[in-house]
Amino acid sequence: AFSNRRVKLLAQQIEAIAAQLFETLATQPQPADLRRHLSFPLPGMVISALMGVLYEDHAFFAGLSDEVMTHQHESGPRSASRLAWEELLAYIRDKMRDKRQDPGDNLLTDLLAAVDQGNAIEEEAIGLAAGMLVAGHESTVAQIEFGLLAMFRHPQQRERLVGDPSLVDKAVEEILRMYPPGAGWDGIMRYPRTDVTIA
Repeated sequence: AFSNRRVKLLAQQIEAIAAQLFETLATQPQPADLRRHLSFPLPGMVISALMGVLYEDHAFFAGLSDEVMTHQHESGPRSASRLAWEELLAYIRDKMRDKRQDPGDNLLTDLLAAVDQGNAIEEEAIGLAAGMLVAGHESTVAQIEFGLLAMFRHPQQRERLVGDPSLVDKAVEEILRMYPPGAGWDGIMRYPRTDVTIA
């Protein structure tokens, strides 16, 4: 599903989507809403293209993703998280049924091929796709916003980056170090296994 060809194509799609969003952002009254016009739509547009579903469905599955994550610590078969997850599974099941009639170069079609070849069970494939929708949306929105936050907090570094785009890879690594995925505002909690001296 993630062949070199697919990854290169996806990178091109991401660049085109980002360019389109930046064009829209540039036409907005200042100060522009970065979440509304960049960090929130970008992951949804990318994951929609990857899965082969309509971007118009994004508000629906993003809302379900949010429900799954917001209420994930609740338990029981009728918890908000469980109900949202089941609705997301039903959505993916329906889209996979559509892909049987209208396949394409996308992840859902690849998952169906794996099921048909006996390499996966259909319910596992549906669960994997639903999990990717949740993870592909929630964590990516957060990481984009952490990156923007880092740029606003460190204007000198932002100016260096604007002046020398070859620094982008290092900047991304540093942002991921400062704000690890899934860590929240205070970072990932770590416990030393041996005594430590802080100088």
